[in-house]
Amino acid sequence: MGYCDVTNDNTTIGYLSLDQDEVYNKTEWELKSRMLSLVTVTSKLDIFMESVNADLVRKFYNSDHPEINYRNAYLDWRISFHSSFEKYRDLILKKLKDGIQNNLAASNTPLANVDNEYTPPVFGDETDKLNGLGIAIHAVWSAKGEVTSLKVCSSNRTYCGNIKFSLFDDYGLDKQDVITNNSGWTATLPIFGTKKGFHAWYILQHFKCPSRNASYSWHKPFITEVVINVPFSGSY
Repeated sequence: MGYCDVTNDNTTIGYLSLDQDEVYNKTEWELKSRMLSLVTVTSKLDIFMESVNADLVRKFYNSDHPEINYRNAYLDWRISFHSSFEKYRDLILKKLKDGIQNNLAASNTPLANVDNEYTPPVFGDETDKLNGLGIAIHAVWSAKGEVTSLKVCSSNRTYCGNIKFSLFDDYGLDKQDVITNNSGWTATLPIFGTKKGFHAWYILQHFKCPSRNASYSWHKPFITEVVINVPFSGSY
C-alpha cells in the first residue's frame, strides 16, 4: 500500500478533488484530530477496542517501524469469537481433520498441514461498525492456518494438536477505500460526519508528507497481524 504518492492537488477522492474537500486545507494537527475522532466514534461499543484503535493511530502518526507488524492481545481475543472468524476457523478445521483422519486410516501418516482455499474473515456487520473491529481491520487481506503440533495415539486411534491462525491486514487507505466509504460503508453509520475522518486519513497518508513540506510528518501504512491458536482433537 502506498504513501506520500499523491502529487496533484486536483486528484479526486470520491466525488471531490483534494482541493475542493473541506478537510484539504486543515493543518496536520487538525487532520490527526479528525482521524482520531473517527476511530473513537467507530469504537464506541467497546472501550477496549477504542484503546486498540488509538494505539493503531499512534503507530500510524509516528511511522514507528512500519516494517514491524502490529500485534495486540486483546484484538486477537476479540476476533477469536467473532462469527466471521469462527466460520473460517471451522471450515479450515473440518478440512484439516478430514485430511488427518483419511491419511491415518490409509497409511498411519498424519497430514501435516492444510491448504487455505477459503475467503478470509470480514468484520463488516452492523455491530462491527461501532465496536472498533470494522475500523481496525474490516476485511482481512491475507490469512493462513498452520499446524504447530500434532500427536497421534495409535493405541486408541486418537489424535490431538494445535493450529495457529494468522490474519494480516494493511492499516491504511487506498483511493478505492475512500471512494467505497464515501458512498457506502460510512453512509450506513448512524454517526454524522465520519466520512471526513476517512478523507483526513487519506490526505495524511498520501499527501501530507515531508517531501512536499518539511513541516509535515511521515504517515506510513503497516501490517496488522492477528494470531489465534486453536486446539483440535479427533479419532480415526
